Parts: sequence; structure tokens; C-alpha cells
Amino acid sequence: MSHIPSRRHGPAHGAKEIGKDIVTYEYKQPVHMQPYLIAIAAGHFRYRALPKVDGKAWSTCVWAEPELIDAAYWEFSEATGKFLATAKTTHDRLVDYSRIQKSGGKGLRQHTDDLRRRYPN
Repeated sequence: MSHIPSRRHGPAHGAKEIGKDIVTYEYKQPVHMQPYLIAIAAGHFRYRALPKVDGKAWSTCVWAEPELIDAAYWEFSEATGKFLATAKTTHDRLVDYSRIQKSGGKGLRQHTDDLRRRYPN
């Protein structure tokens, strides 16, 4: 789970339809983080929303090649939202990267040390 700052409803698409029109995204990362924490995918993909999780404001989706989108939806639709909801409640110690720069000048190491003191195990 990532705490990279993002817009609440994702980037504007300029009246373009996801999955139908070509949409170009530009990514700016104002918070310093290690490059291995970012993944970028490029290709011919289709988008399909997964079922909403009751009581959650966030949603999940699947992206796959057109000929695999139905199989990908079938594979991930039942458990993905439940899995993420559980992970979000059980892994509350994850580092919130969006707050590191706002922590009084503390760096990631100090922020992590603070979390270790707060949650010893």
C-alpha cells in the first residue's frame, strides 16, 4: 500500500473516455522516495472497475490486454477489495511518505525509528 500523495479522483482526462480514447499522464513526485517504490506500465490495456467494498471510499480496478480483460476480472473481482481492506486495517504501521517532509525536518530514518518506538513488535 502506498501513501504517495495523489489527487482524490485521479487525473483529469480532458473529456476522454478511459479504455476508449488515448490518455496521456504526466507524473510529478514532490516527495523524495526510492525509485524501486514506483512501477510504470505501458502497453495496450483495457480498464475494468472491480466491485466496490462496502463502507470504503476507495475502489479497485483491473487493467489487462483486451483479450484477457474478462479473465482478469474473474480472477481478481472476488477477493481484491476484501484483501486490500484487510491489509489496510492490519498494516497501519506503514510509513506515510506524504508526511515525512512535514515531520519537523526529520528524514525517513528518523520517521522509521519513531514508528519502531511506537510499535515495538
